[in-house]
Amino acid sequence: MTDPLAPRLHVRPPSGWLNDPNGIGFWDGRWHVMFQWNPNAPVHADVHWGHASSADLLTWRDEGLALAPRPGSIDATGAWSGVAVVEDGAVAVGGAGGAGGDGRGAGGDGRGDDGDPARVENVALVYTACRSDARDSGVAVSRRAEGARFAAPDAWVAPHPDGWRDVRDPFVLDIAGERYAIQGAGRLPRGGAVLVYRVPELDTPWELLGELSVAEDLADGLPRDGDAWECPQLVRVGSDWVLVVSWFTHEAGGVRQGVTAYVGSVAVDDAGVPRFVARTGAPLDLGSDFYAPQLVVDRRDGIDRVLVWGWSWEGRGVGADLVPRGTATAGRCGVVDPATNLTTDDEVAARGWAGTLTFPRELDVVDGVARQVPARELAGLRGSAVEVVRAGDGWATVGLGPAFGARLVDGAAWELVLAGSDGERCALAGVSAGGMTVLVDGSIVEVFDEAATHTRRVYPRDGESWVLRARTAEAVGGESGSAPEVWELRAPAEA
Repeated sequence: MTDPLAPRLHVRPPSGWLNDPNGIGFWDGRWHVMFQWNPNAPVHADVHWGHASSADLLTWRDEGLALAPRPGSIDATGAWSGVAVVEDGAVAVGGAGGAGGDGRGAGGDGRGDDGDPARVENVALVYTACRSDARDSGVAVSRRAEGARFAAPDAWVAPHPDGWRDVRDPFVLDIAGERYAIQGAGRLPRGGAVLVYRVPELDTPWELLGELSVAEDLADGLPRDGDAWECPQLVRVGSDWVLVVSWFTHEAGGVRQGVTAYVGSVAVDDAGVPRFVARTGAPLDLGSDFYAPQLVVDRRDGIDRVLVWGWSWEGRGVGADLVPRGTATAGRCGVVDPATNLTTDDEVAARGWAGTLTFPRELDVVDGVARQVPARELAGLRGSAVEVVRAGDGWATVGLGPAFGARLVDGAAWELVLAGSDGERCALAGVSAGGMTVLVDGSIVEVFDEAATHTRRVYPRDGESWVLRARTAEAVGGESGSAPEVWELRAPAEA
């Protein structure tokens, strides 16, 4: 039986635990998206890398395991987060196969049409390999090998440095024609930091140069959240550089987490160390359930964009109120019910899965701030239009299935409601800024407008269905206003 809470159109494994997106790139004519995965249980432990691929960012093929922890090795307790690097040249693959994959790897079965070993693009997975604990870890490089699998590395190219905590999550990039890598880190009382390395060759020891950015050194007024920064991403967007960090802070009530996008510049100083100077900083996503995004630059065939995938964890019962106080067009459902965002450990265990990646997004800089919109390919998921019913009070209402999209005009009040025989529960509500797109797939809700992006998990109970209501400012004054545009979301094969 299909789980109605399981996203059908997002990247996620069929079972087990998923967290950070990893190893994203385009090679052998397909997009490849990897992710932290425990295939054995829906809990954060025994972390492998799962792997999916797609020709169009719409339909995804399960590629099995990309990396797996190996007892007694440098990644015995986990193959933690990292990236894929596609280098010049090609490698020959075929034969019996090596460790770390399902035999197909990134490029099919590793053989050409005539049965001879094929030549495929030269891809390396660069990740944090943890031997026993966070300090007994370092950067490992796994390259495509026999059978199109990824070979098992036996040494770190960058061990955990002294004087820092939580050093992990390598990201490789070019700055001024030279190759560097960055990692997240923390050091009390200084807070989060991003370390930078010179990396002429991936497989030889990396040279730690210093700090690309440190929270303590940020200009007054910029956010400095986090005991440590993790999963740092640094990309060029037009004339700007964007540094995205995921952060966590230990507090009396638990751990507070978030994602900050800084926009600024990068320059190499007189000592040869790249430094990032932030001009602005703001949350990349204001939702309760978004973390550890990975960014990838896409410059294929004249395209020039940055794609983003994030991890959406299972909801924790967090409240939300997107309606500005005093707004005349505020919704009818009242305060958002935090219970719509809550699932228990027992429920997760019964379902057998936890976590999903977001839809792919495109990153841009607008008025000096990083903004996200749905990837243009997602238009290919658009199915049949859904009828919208107008009421005499100016509200337009539509009942919906488990996967749908909607577009609202600027200034429209809106609310997503879970309706059942016992009444309604308010899941999310707001007022659109500059026009708004809502995408819902199973239990993940992604909201995009000109002001911000919100990612939130919502769990309909048995017998509940989605209802979207919207009303424009014109309708409040007695005019008809513009009804929302609503459609089903379907995989291309279902359309």
